[in-house]
Parts: sequence; structure tokens; C-alpha cells
Amino acid sequence: QNVFSLTVNKCDHPDVGTYRAHIDNGIDKTEHAAKLNVGVKPKVEAAKPANDQTCVIGQDTQISWKFSGIEKPQVTWLFNGQPLPTNERFEITETEDGTSTLSIRHAELNDKGIYTAKATNAVGEVEAKTTLNIAGIKPLITNDLDAVLQATKGESMTIKLSATGTPKPDIVWTRGNDELVPSDRIQVTT
Repeated sequence: QNVFSLTVNKCDHPDVGTYRAHIDNGIDKTEHAAKLNVGVKPKVEAAKPANDQTCVIGQDTQISWKFSGIEKPQVTWLFNGQPLPTNERFEITETEDGTSTLSIRHAELNDKGIYTAKATNAVGEVEAKTTLNIAGIKPLITNDLDAVLQATKGESMTIKLSATGTPKPDIVWTRGNDELVPSDRIQVTT
């Protein structure tokens, strides 16, 4: 068996085309053709966000990465190394310039993690990662308690307090150092 080869060093776009091997042994001839495409491995061009990003729970956020390559790379998104969950809160858009954007609607605590954009074409792949942190909003009292309360013996007394926060804050009522537990006499509403 004879092995014949053709090597083109430092392939570039002018090398694109159909290459043919014409084989002749004096008795018969045969021909074999192969089309050469010269690609460029995908490359991260620009990161719109930093590698670390923070979003407040309940708000929308976007993670974008720009890739180049010849042929244009296909971009897939992963969350903590697994395929991105498919639901109406996640949307992926791509622009002609190679930017792939993952939009997350109404961020939840379990959206915290590592988002990977993986760009792949015929000659290679590259990954760009963003760590997304989800922040809450600390509780804020919007309607404060009076410093001194007055109650009449034998009658009901109600203390009201308003607070905001994300996630929604819980409340624990105490008298002195003792937690007040709901009973026939004590009702707690949220």
C-alpha cells in the first residue's frame, strides 16, 4: 500500500477550495476530491458583564458574551455545568455581531450559580463563564412601633408593624427574652 499526502502549512482563507488527487498507475486512472474549508476557532471577543454579577431577587438580569469565529459559532448555555433549564423565565437571544444574551426574568434564590456560554464551530470551542449571585433586600421597617404602648386591663391590644424586604421577611414577637407563641390569648398574623 502506498501512502500519498499533501500538506498545506499555515492554512488561510486563500487555501479554501476543492483539492483533487489524480491517481494513475499506467493501467488505469482514478480521482478523489475533498473540499477544504478554513475555519477560525471560536474566541471570546468581549464580555458585557464582568465574570461576577449580582442581581436582586425578583428583578430581571442579563448575561451577555460576544464570540467570533469562522464559521460563526453556535452558542449553548449551561447552568452549573448542566443544560440550562427550559422555562419561561429564561430567554436566549443572539445578534449578528456574535453576541449571545441570556435573560433571566424575576430572579430567584436558586438562580445563583455559574452560567457558561459555550461557543462551538467545526474547528473548536470556547467557554465563557459568569458567576451570578442573588442578593436580597434587607428588611426595612416602614411603620415603626410606638416607644410606649398603653393597654386597658381586660381589653384586647394590637401592635402593628410594617416591614419590607426581599425575600419577604418573617417576624418573631418576644416579651422580654421570651418568644411569644400563638395561643387562645395571643394571635400573630403576617
